[in-house]
Amino acid sequence: MNINLLNYTCPYPKKSSRGKGRNINCKCGNEPWSCKEFFYVKKQIKVKLKKEFDNTCAFCQRALAEDEDIIIDIEHVLPKHKYVNYSFDIRNLVISCRRCNTGAQKGTRTDFINYLIQNDQYNASIDFSLDNYKFIHPKYENTRDFYELECLQAGRAVFMRYTINKEHPKLEYTFDFFNLKKLERGSLEDCARIMKKLNSKFLKYLPEKI
Repeated sequence: MNINLLNYTCPYPKKSSRGKGRNINCKCGNEPWSCKEFFYVKKQIKVKLKKEFDNTCAFCQRALAEDEDIIIDIEHVLPKHKYVNYSFDIRNLVISCRRCNTGAQKGTRTDFINYLIQNDQYNASIDFSLDNYKFIHPKYENTRDFYELECLQAGRAVFMRYTINKEHPKLEYTFDFFNLKKLERGSLEDCARIMKKLNSKFLKYLPEKI
């Protein structure tokens, strides 16, 4: 994208090409990611990221509803208010649930960055290096290699637990940063009951030999 994002100027208002050509305004305040000019670019990015992450949150791994696109966020790993030039850089973009992208989890926090940018001095070799992040970076490391969300549901009964597949020096920080343990639900007894219920309902539909 050959646009100076640091000194971006919104091209609106524009005349509509339909009807009498009414004025179309934009309230982005010269912030490129919020500008209407890139509406379709962002839609294309979201489609690509949903495919890349199998329509699951890059951080907590929960499934994202196919029919609720409005609550599926394009997440800037390096926050766009500090790294404006990476606003549309696919190296900095993942797909995220609203919970992991906002509030007490990530939001506009920068405390997870080891080498925070100063005075707009960009250095991609540092900014996108694994050493720059205190948590496991889902763009460059498959989080499921290290932790995986296991889910079972039967009616209102829900069991959710994270299993650790392999140790990682950033694993504890990742769990703390995104409060992943708070997503866990149900007991092992609940898990057993749900499995029994699901088996009784669906086992008969399986072929005798698989």
